[in-house]
Amino acid sequence: MSLEPHLAFFNSSLLGQPDCLEKIIFALQEKGYVLNGFYVGSYLEPDVNWDINSQSTQRGLEVAYDKHNLTFTVRNESEGFELFIQLDWNIDLDDGNRHAHIGAVTFQTGYFHSDEKTAVLYSRAFLDLGKHMFSLIQPDFGWIDLHEPAGSTWFDDVDRLSIPYVYWANFFGEGYVTKYGIDNFLSSPAWLSEPLNDSGVLVVLSPILGLSNNVEQVKSYFDNMIDEFQ
Repeated sequence: MSLEPHLAFFNSSLLGQPDCLEKIIFALQEKGYVLNGFYVGSYLEPDVNWDINSQSTQRGLEVAYDKHNLTFTVRNESEGFELFIQLDWNIDLDDGNRHAHIGAVTFQTGYFHSDEKTAVLYSRAFLDLGKHMFSLIQPDFGWIDLHEPAGSTWFDDVDRLSIPYVYWANFFGEGYVTKYGIDNFLSSPAWLSEPLNDSGVLVVLSPILGLSNNVEQVKSYFDNMIDEFQ
């Protein structure tokens, strides 16, 4: 049984700020995504739910700001690519900080195990959404992979600017770039390394999500890079 493609972002100083949800919704629509199926709380017993053209949208967003979470569906009509996105912020982990977590999952797993052309197309679609979300939310760290939602990275790893695991796509925020230098990330032996706006950098292992034979090589490179800054 294969795992579904997931995205996870850790922390964001923007998420939960006034008008941030409206800006995220508008920016995704401007990018061509169709948004629907909004709800706050749990799926089975939501505090409130609505669709994008509902008159309940404003009230629903008010509840989202109050409850510190929002879930919705995005669909790329040109490729028929659909994901569920969940935003959570003001998460209290008893460490004195308020954390944020952004997750996305698609259940169209078969596209990533199809012929090479289709797999590359949908891998690129997921990656493009991740890059767009990164620019909107500006997280400290993020990843995309065929992985369980929890992954192998947690908030304390991100707080320490460590890299305990290498994913198919790795999004490093400003803290990582400031500490280790963007040139070190861009020189990684990955398939793709490129700067992102807002002082971030993206490292991707291969053209197809889930097909990466250079994980150990990239992980060794990052381990050596971190050792140089100890």
